[in-house]
Amino acid sequence: KMLRSVVILAALAVACLAESPRVVLEPRSKTPSSWTLTEAVPGDVPLKLIFAIKLQNLPELEAKLLSVSDPKSPEYGQHLSLDDVDALVAPTPKSIQAVSAWISQVAPDAVLERTSGYINAVLRAADASRLLDCDFYRFAHRLANNTLARCNRPYTVPAEVVPHLDFVGGVSHFPRLPGRVHAQVRPTAGLVTDPHVLHEHYHIYNTRANNTNNKQAVAQFLGQFYDPLDLAEFFVMFYYPNTGDKVDKVVGPNKPYWAGVEASLDIEYIMSTGAGIKTWFYSTPGLHENQEPFLEWAQLLANTSDVDIPKTISVSYGDDEDSLDYDYAFRCSVEFQKLGTRGVSMLFASGDSGVGCNDNGTAFMPGFPATSPWVTAVGGTFLGLFESGTEVADSISSGGFSTFFAMPDYQVAAVNQYFKVAKDLPPPSFYNRSGRAFPDIAAISEGYSVVIDGIPMPGVAGTSCSTPVTSGIFGLLNDLRLNNNKATLGFLNPLLYQTLAATPTAFFDVVQGCNPGGCGDNDGFCAAVGWDPATGVGTPMYDKLAQVVLALP
Repeated sequence: KMLRSVVILAALAVACLAESPRVVLEPRSKTPSSWTLTEAVPGDVPLKLIFAIKLQNLPELEAKLLSVSDPKSPEYGQHLSLDDVDALVAPTPKSIQAVSAWISQVAPDAVLERTSGYINAVLRAADASRLLDCDFYRFAHRLANNTLARCNRPYTVPAEVVPHLDFVGGVSHFPRLPGRVHAQVRPTAGLVTDPHVLHEHYHIYNTRANNTNNKQAVAQFLGQFYDPLDLAEFFVMFYYPNTGDKVDKVVGPNKPYWAGVEASLDIEYIMSTGAGIKTWFYSTPGLHENQEPFLEWAQLLANTSDVDIPKTISVSYGDDEDSLDYDYAFRCSVEFQKLGTRGVSMLFASGDSGVGCNDNGTAFMPGFPATSPWVTAVGGTFLGLFESGTEVADSISSGGFSTFFAMPDYQVAAVNQYFKVAKDLPPPSFYNRSGRAFPDIAAISEGYSVVIDGIPMPGVAGTSCSTPVTSGIFGLLNDLRLNNNKATLGFLNPLLYQTLAATPTAFFDVVQGCNPGGCGDNDGFCAAVGWDPATGVGTPMYDKLAQVVLALP
């Protein structure tokens, strides 16, 4: 009798879903001009969709992150465990069941995998079309050798499912290729940048980490790999003290014979700056069909144990904010919050297009994830001609103000001070003055020497350079704290802005240079005393920061 009742109730639920009104969950922006529709995806082709289930207690998560990250808080450094975070924000069983039942009703052969806050589903394209009421087509990139499967119109879901679902990944988002952040080779008249220059300039000198519980990582997307032989050769040629050091773990595929400049740069410089720290290399498979590599990587981190999770992670990746849906960016930011509460520092390159520009040249274009309030965005500088001490804002260093996220309290005072002293500001209509301001910090981003295919390549540039260097420095600072039985630094931004106010000499204050992005008749934002939207709080002085972090509880 009971079994019969369950069957009847399930049948009624299926019938209700089938007859339910449909709701557009994400507005679909127009297809970027760099992507061209080529053909319909055959119905039997398997697609992978990522269903982001609504999480609970997000205000409490944000409050907890700020309390464990604020040096003035009595809870500073008291990070949560993975289990604690999951217990706080995990979706309700009702939400998981509602989304699972809907998928299984329409696509009974779908293979479902549940992770922390997500359901990954592999299903036939025909079933995916019925599920989301949209047709999947292949789109080819005009320049890159990539194709994607995407819907041709906004997808819809049953009204009963809407309260349980943030978005469906792998349906609407078109990534920017090449990315907003990408290493490039540029002629330079300044000094050649190598590990010895960086160690001297940022007062790292011969510092080498030794705590076995300390880990750092770089993350790669879109088919970027490194060659261990290149890494070994780099150490022999440019930083002999690291000779013999190897990547501790590769997570995901790595094809050394396809080594790329981006991945080689990242791994060579995070390991030579954060010398001695166990280093992981995350590689999320490149684009094919409807993958969302960044979202898949965020899930991987969300399910990595407390013992294994690297505590400093460097990422050179970004998209224009206007290419993304707000719900997608917000959910990614929640994943960053979860990592911050666990004591993980997330550093993202700010971008390599200055202030950027929208399609019609009427507004600047900020880039995500650098604009998330819950990551540390890293801008770029260069050493003035024949001057080993003076840094100038790199013209390609992306910075400005988010159109998605409001300015967080931790940076309000520093940003207000900038507007008091800044000269020749761009027209107010070009940016959102009340938005999250970025970058937060910077480092040298020009003239790097990178070994690839066994050959040194000079002149590599971009915030892809400054981000692993900055990450390595904070990895060394974590090592200091761990060796003194203290917690890792975790989410860095409250510390950075408080240190700027209390101990400004902990940063080299960049006061020259601007970041024009070819957007209207202006120079973008120019460097100034204190924080600015080209170089953040300045560049990190390791020896001074070491004193600051050791004095913290």
